[in-house]
Amino acid sequence: MIDQLFGWLPNLSFSSVVRVTMGCFISYQDVGKVAFGLIFPVLYTKGPSWVSYYTKFVIYYGSLTVVATILLPFTLLRPRDTRNLLWPCKAMRFTASLLGLRYKIVNPVEAKFRLSAQSSGPKVVVVNHQSSLDVLALLCHLWPLMDGQCTIISKKSLLFTGPFGVMAYMSGVTFIDRSKQQLSIDVLNQTMKECKETNQ
Repeated sequence: MIDQLFGWLPNLSFSSVVRVTMGCFISYQDVGKVAFGLIFPVLYTKGPSWVSYYTKFVIYYGSLTVVATILLPFTLLRPRDTRNLLWPCKAMRFTASLLGLRYKIVNPVEAKFRLSAQSSGPKVVVVNHQSSLDVLALLCHLWPLMDGQCTIISKKSLLFTGPFGVMAYMSGVTFIDRSKQQLSIDVLNQTMKECKETNQ
């Protein structure tokens, strides 16, 4: 369409006009990148809410994947050790602040005492979450309070989410198949038995 506007000029098209006016050869890809760089920030801040919503989830899942990929080789030093999840804490705190998320523990001293091995007996922490973003609260705040001496019960489908799933497995996460009720109960009972034996 644009080329047709310049078609009346001999041997002249829109792309050649762009090349002449820019004084160098540029591709449509470069023009697209520049346009995206100029338009996207406006859409993110002033555009529809779904733009910022999905952008934040892309940043979140992207950071989980990158951090898991970087740290995965180190888990070979401590395979299936729950303390491995202490490593991504700082990176995920940065991600949380980048996304504008704020978490607050009302009484961190009492929470640390209740969740640490100093208090008697094993504990169960129920994280009745609404979104996958709640994993940030677990990694950024609860996990350090427990010094990583805790296991997580998670749905089995998360095991197949690339580097994040493998990192979770290598960090001692226990996966259950919720579609198989009796098997899930058996896994939970076995995990509870191990927690009692190790006082975690």
